[in-house]
Amino acid sequence: MMTDDAPARVLLIAGSGRSGSTMLANLLGSLPGVFSGGEIRYLFERGLRDNRLCGCGVPFRECPTWQAVLDRAAGSPAALDVAGLAAAAARWPDMPAWSTGSTEPSRRSPERR
Repeated sequence: MMTDDAPARVLLIAGSGRSGSTMLANLLGSLPGVFSGGEIRYLFERGLRDNRLCGCGVPFRECPTWQAVLDRAAGSPAALDVAGLAAAAARWPDMPAWSTGSTEPSRRSPERR
């Protein structure tokens, strides 16, 4: 069981459209002790900005799970730089570093992005 002080173990599942990556993430997320954040690239646009329904059926900003995640990440959703984080999430090669809090840029050259 993880404590609040324990570092999270992160598994990034990335794939092109129709590759099965969402299905794999959903299957893994159904296991006890595993959290699947879904398609994080849409978190800011569809979740924070548009307040669409979470997978649990409530509007995103009212979801207790995402509230806990956002509170821990920034103290409150209002404190988040939504535009900056959305732009970072859209650059999927940087996602592993971003998701772990690293400030190191991707090793991929900008022209290959």
